[in-house]
Amino acid sequence: RPQMQWNQLDLLTADPMFDGLGEHPWMYFVHSLHAVPTDASVVAATCEYGDTVNAAFRQGNVFATQFHPEKSGPAGLAMLRNFVGLLQPATQATA
Repeated sequence: RPQMQWNQLDLLTADPMFDGLGEHPWMYFVHSLHAVPTDASVVAATCEYGDTVNAAFRQGNVFATQFHPEKSGPAGLAMLRNFVGLLQPATQATA
């Protein structure tokens, strides 16, 4: 069922993308898909929306979300800063 609202994340991993976000950051969701991976260990965060919904995923260097960080205010901007911070060491190493 579609979810178009603010919702709190339950962080399942200590992923660097979540650094500084607090225990249950609010993010803005706009989706009607509930991804259920074969390997449940790739689920990095969930939220409650009638049932538990998988909200973020990490497999290797791929990180994906069901929410929109760019529309999620300060917590979303912090997540985007974390993303850029993770890229900078790789960029500097090749320069």
